[in-house]
Amino acid sequence: MSAIGTVFHIVGSQVDWNAGISLMVGALIGAAIGPRLLTRLTKSKVGKYIKPVIAFFLVLLGFKTLF
Repeated sequence: MSAIGTVFHIVGSQVDWNAGISLMVGALIGAAIGPRLLTRLTKSKVGKYIKPVIAFFLVLLGFKTLF
């Protein structure tokens, strides 16, 4: 569905390329740095707090999506 939606937006000239490319670059950088950072953080004392904090934010996003 997302591929079809992307094609329709491109064909309909409804793509803000400046915003899209900026978001893509940020996502690629985050995808490269995120796992390395998470590996280092889980080995430190901060690691025991990461899972509950992430779980809290996921639940918060779930509630926000529902309401």
